Amino acid sequence: MKNTKRTSIITLVLLLSIFKVYSQYMFRHWDVVDGMSDNQIRYFTMAPDGRMVIRTASILNIYNGATFEHFYHDRRKIYKWDFNRNQIFKDYHDAYGRIWMKSPGYLLLFDLNTNQFIYDIDSELRRMGVSGKLKNLFIDESKNYWFLTEDNTFYFFDISAGELQIIEKGNSDFTYRHGIPYELAQYKNTYYIVYSSGLIRRWDKTLRDYTGQDTFFVGRISEATDRLKIQSTSDGNLWLMYNQAVCYRDKTDKGWQEISTIKGMSNFFTCMDLDKQGNAWVGSSWSGLRKIENSTHRIETMPGLKLGDGSVLSNDIQCIFADNNDGIWVGTLWQGICYYNPSMYKFKLIQTVQNKTMITNESVRCLLEDEDGTILIGTTAYGLMRYSPSTGEVSRAFKDILSGDLCLTLYRDSKKRLWVGTYLNGFCCIDGKNVRYYNKQLVNTELFPEQNISRAVYEDPDGRYWVSVSNEGVGELDTSTGKIRLLRDKHPKISFHKRDYGFYPVSNSTFAVFGENGIYYYDTHKDKIFVPEIDDPDNPKFMGPQVSYNCVYKDSHSLEWFGTDIGIRVWDEQKKKAHTITTETGLANNSISSIIEDDSGIYWVSTVSGISRIELKETSEGYDFLIVNFALVFFLN
Repeated sequence: MKNTKRTSIITLVLLLSIFKVYSQYMFRHWDVVDGMSDNQIRYFTMAPDGRMVIRTASILNIYNGATFEHFYHDRRKIYKWDFNRNQIFKDYHDAYGRIWMKSPGYLLLFDLNTNQFIYDIDSELRRMGVSGKLKNLFIDESKNYWFLTEDNTFYFFDISAGELQIIEKGNSDFTYRHGIPYELAQYKNTYYIVYSSGLIRRWDKTLRDYTGQDTFFVGRISEATDRLKIQSTSDGNLWLMYNQAVCYRDKTDKGWQEISTIKGMSNFFTCMDLDKQGNAWVGSSWSGLRKIENSTHRIETMPGLKLGDGSVLSNDIQCIFADNNDGIWVGTLWQGICYYNPSMYKFKLIQTVQNKTMITNESVRCLLEDEDGTILIGTTAYGLMRYSPSTGEVSRAFKDILSGDLCLTLYRDSKKRLWVGTYLNGFCCIDGKNVRYYNKQLVNTELFPEQNISRAVYEDPDGRYWVSVSNEGVGELDTSTGKIRLLRDKHPKISFHKRDYGFYPVSNSTFAVFGENGIYYYDTHKDKIFVPEIDDPDNPKFMGPQVSYNCVYKDSHSLEWFGTDIGIRVWDEQKKKAHTITTETGLANNSISSIIEDDSGIYWVSTVSGISRIELKETSEGYDFLIVNFALVFFLN
């Protein structure tokens, strides 16, 4: 049989197959129709748990990958300050799970732990030793605070040491000549502070002093500059965007280069962010989006953003955010959010209208790659179908045998025989021209509606066949007589397992059975049953009692993934550590259908409301899981 990973991926996406993308950058679009409070985007960031925090003209929106939640602030309690640079909105995440939200005229503080606004900002400032009224603030990548008070005094608060230091007094000669800080960037212990005069000053955290300055932007940046962003790449190069230009400075060459400029009435750069490769994504008021490559400085211009339905969105771009999963988020002035990810729109639906079949996403239950590369599709409406990826054609398979059967599962054994589990008609075994049904005869389906509902079949390394039948559980099938020796008859502690969905091979002698009533392990050589919730209820490997297990998968790192109705449990046997992934940590939905790892080490998780793409990052503590969610509308627009 061909690549089983490819088979599993096809199963995961439910008849979604690779197709050619006609535009290199195609965006998904959200607006009020999808649940946002309004379409005027001001700023957005990503919370540590993977949720998108979106500020609009009216309120705060938090997007969990499936739905938008709205949070209103009390305008009577806001912290008012003299920060009035036109249209400047910016958010910072601090070390305590809070977001400081800068706006012209007022400052907000939101606690992501409680999902509530904190209005007593003066008390928060006093705890850090700041007594004066704020005029501006910054939070760097190390989560240190930088404060500018109304008297133009500039402070640095070291979060690790808990110390407040004056960087520049408001009445100093330097402040008189060069103005106040407008923006800053950090690379390791070096900070680049851009002043309202255009001067850039370097400050070293270790030395706690300035180490140099740069005059390139003096005369280019002024107090009237209202769009400004300076940012460091991971290797220390700098990008700076202001209203009229985007500039770059290589750390090995001390000089700045002007990479891209913009002209025209009311036409200016508005925002910038760097992706993981150090490429600059730059938004503008009238000229759309630009991508500038980090290494070559090649510029790609997108006057409009092409959407999945073929339309093009043209609007002022207010903000850009590049996430850690290669996603680019674009906030517009009047038309909501656009999102691009290289893995989007690589799928199309094999649907009824296109292929003149009765296949729908509701009828498909299982898939299996055949030896010739075609895909067998088990449906609950029209029996078994066959899809050819090379031609796109869909046809009936074994129509004289399975035309009326509702197919629940497909399995190919070591003898190349095809097993089809059906609804109400048992298992059908197809061996060339020889066909045999394994089922109970003369069953009154009205009195016993779940008899002969055949959910799974598995051949163990010893050549024995194990099947799962609804209301009876798992048993060994004698293929010569058709009789099933049920495990529950000898092991009554699993009698509550009546609807099991599948088998998970653990070793040559042991397999796991998972389903609606949980999971258990059976050693075929020792004839022993292990039920975690009974035999080891405190075992951290498992999700606990009364949890439905829908799938189990072992990846290339030997991690075990358990897909349930309440999320994913990932077990690291080597470190004896469990990781839990749910909607709170970024999943599209907690009800998991299937999990697979592709050849590049990316995990694809099918849920009831879309697909989650998970990238695994190993850390000293274990693993981090970086998640991007794709609802089905991503692919079908």
